[in-house]
Parts: sequence; structure tokens; C-alpha cells
Amino acid sequence: MRISGSRPVAATLTAAAALTVASAWFAPGVASAQPEPTIDDAVTALSSVAPDDPSLEAAEAIAAVTDPLSTGSGEAGQAVSALTTAVRALGLEPFLWPSVALGCSAVSGVPLSAVPAMAASAPGPYAVPIPGLPDVLNPDLVGPGEAIYAFVPAGVANDPDTTGMQVAWFNLSTLRGGFVEMSGFTQALSDAILAQFPETVRAQLVGPVAAVVGTLPSAGVRIAPVETGSGTVLAAVFGQVRHGDQTCLFLPTVGITEVP
Repeated sequence: MRISGSRPVAATLTAAAALTVASAWFAPGVASAQPEPTIDDAVTALSSVAPDDPSLEAAEAIAAVTDPLSTGSGEAGQAVSALTTAVRALGLEPFLWPSVALGCSAVSGVPLSAVPAMAASAPGPYAVPIPGLPDVLNPDLVGPGEAIYAFVPAGVANDPDTTGMQVAWFNLSTLRGGFVEMSGFTQALSDAILAQFPETVRAQLVGPVAAVVGTLPSAGVRIAPVETGSGTVLAAVFGQVRHGDQTCLFLPTVGITEVP
């Protein structure tokens, strides 16, 4: 089953009609009077009028995502529930369904050796709620017109490589989108905090900042700030995470973020 709606327009749009629809969506002062397209409508319109637009590739990637294997109940279901609680405690909204990597669990007896994960997002301005850290020292990771995306896998303890995960995003209100690589959570947060201080004192603060940030979950966690622009933004998160000697390939999951 595909995400976000049927194809009430896509099956009948001609190239001329697509041009008219796309122009109306892009035109200032007119877009607000038009209902936002579904992701399938947007793919159809962009395919007709802007087949080389990088936004089209992102829209197609999101539209192609289908419902994943269910994580079920038992230990996997409990892990998903714990992940949901964890990301909400950070002020993030979970995606529509969890992700999962098959054949990756280091724990024996897990069905299909599945490792569940949760992606989540929040519109800017957003700062991570860090206990014990004054708000004045905790910078916004994203501002207005931006969104932060996070990925949190369960049971990843040894994480030697912070590359491999990415976000495909598409703004239904502007028909713009793209791909952004995710990076390690603790390093990105530490860098943002240290950047507020003069270079002359940063070296002395690396240890204390690392100690504070280290209280947050980190292994396997990825984040990506994205300049989405204001509007209704769909996003798919997918990719791989190194787990010791294994490479865990996580199936795509999709979320919706209203960015002011």
C-alpha cells in the first residue's frame, strides 16, 4: 500500500493540465487557495514539466515507499514502544511506522534477527532538551523554515561509522525537495554547542560538553537538519548503520512534518 492518498488526478493529467496545475502551486498568492497535492500528484506534475528537477527524484523515492514488515509484538514490539517514548521525550514526533533491519540482531532467538528502529522529526526552531544544560547554552539545531530529522535504532552498541543513513524530503506546499545525508547525533550536537564559544576556550570545554551530551542515547542515532521551507513536508528515512562487524540495512519509513 502506498503512502498518502490515491491518484484522483494523476491518472488523467495531460502535459498541458500538469503545467497548469504546477504553475498554480508555484504561483505566489495562489498556492494557498489550492488544495495541496498528494505525493503522487506532485510526481505526475513534475514529471511533465520538470523531468530533470532534483526534487522529482526525492518525490519519487518517497512515493515508492510501501508499508514494511510488521515488527509485531513481544520483544520487538516492546523495543518499538521504548523507542517511541524516547524520541517523544526529545520533543520529536515519530514517523508513521517503525523501520526494521533484518538479519542484524546480535541477540539469539529474535524472529528474523530483526532490529527495529524509529525515525522522527520536529519543525524549527528546535533545541534538544538536555537535562542540566542551561537553555542559553543549548543552541537551536534548526530554525523557522527548517526541520530536524532523527533516526534511533534499538540495540546498536558498537557504532564505528556514522555515515550511511539519509533523508529524502519533499515539500508538498512548494514542490521542492531533495536528499540529505544524516550524521552522528552526539558529534553534531557537541559541535553546535561549542560553536557558541570563542575558539580560545573551546578546547577546554570539549570534555565537559562531551560529558553532558554523553548522557543522551547515541549509538546508531543519526540526525539531519534540513532547509525544507515552510509547508507540509513528507520525508523518507532509510540506509544502513554499522553494528560491530555487521552492516544493518534499514527499510524506509515515512513521516509528515508541518513546518511553519
